[in-house]
Amino acid sequence: QKHRSHWTARVQDPTLNPHRFLPTPVPSKPISKITEPPVFKEVTRETSPPTCARDPGAFCILDRYNDYRAYISPDGTCSNNANQIIGYINIDSAEAGSADQEYLGCVNADWQVEDDEDCPVGLIDPGRALLRDHSGSIVAEFDNTGCVKGEDGSYLGQFEGFNYRAMKTISLYLMFIDPGMMSCIEG
Repeated sequence: QKHRSHWTARVQDPTLNPHRFLPTPVPSKPISKITEPPVFKEVTRETSPPTCARDPGAFCILDRYNDYRAYISPDGTCSNNANQIIGYINIDSAEAGSADQEYLGCVNADWQVEDDEDCPVGLIDPGRALLRDHSGSIVAEFDNTGCVKGEDGSYLGQFEGFNYRAMKTISLYLMFIDPGMMSCIEG
């Protein structure tokens, strides 16, 4: 609210928070189709990326500790460090899909990130290399080495193979495929 006298403590269900930190990204679903919290099960994680993660056109994703987190293959398949497919990105048309091939969202011609119901959920600023949320707050900032900083300026990880032409692909990954990576809260 605008005025202090009208302020109330609003507590949301923490199980539906899309920005919590997860050491292994889980397969995502469209927000409109989430009916219950995801079930977490223990999986064995790889400590080093597969060789295909360093192919030309691929992105090897490191977490805040510079440990292997996931990778995006040149064809847009996103796999986590447990060798699970967590989503797909159509690089040519800038669209994201879940592991079950459900439409998650896209980046339109105005660099707006839209969800599965065509509602704007973010904005890419290619000039300043920023990713903003629907309210205009900065949620991720990129530099020329592929390092990602969060909303509070903390280091969140790195996209090896990053270039500024790939900002749509990386933004789709952060907004839809692995939103837990943008969490500035450790652990």
